[in-house]
Amino acid sequence: AAIEKLAGHGQLTSLGLFGTSMTDTAVEKLAVGCPRLSRLDLGFCSNITDAAIEKLAGFEQLTSLDLFKCTGVTDAAIEKLAVGCPRLSRLNIGFCSNITDAAIEKLAGHGQLTSLHLYRCSGVTDAAIEKLAAHGQLTSLDLSGCSGVTDTAIEKLAVGCPRLSRLD
Repeated sequence: AAIEKLAGHGQLTSLGLFGTSMTDTAVEKLAVGCPRLSRLDLGFCSNITDAAIEKLAGFEQLTSLDLFKCTGVTDAAIEKLAVGCPRLSRLNIGFCSNITDAAIEKLAGHGQLTSLHLYRCSGVTDAAIEKLAAHGQLTSLDLSGCSGVTDTAIEKLAVGCPRLSRLD
């Protein structure tokens, strides 16, 4: 009932639901009822899957999305976000264990993305990071715990991302 009321609040632009028990159904209701949402924090919402994230793919106003440790999210949803959220500039998919190079390579072509957090995304390798390096827009990138990333990719980032001010 609370989500229905919140979803009916069409003026909402920023919503933090970090660590809550949000479900795909609740996020889908928000996607319909909050068209002006520009920032959404679903970090540690372990019930969230691709179904919910794919509903957000049409949010043209979305600039910041936090999906930290949303382990039900896969490449498929991230690829749809990369296409359907043209203003997305900040994305946190740290600890999303189902994310691989495929999603990151799709994000590499996203012209607005400046901040990307991939903490402990073990499916990410040099190949995807090299595509990000060719993107050149990144100012912040977190690769902590990405065991598939080597110094070769870091060198490419150093050359390809002149605006990079934070690298973890």
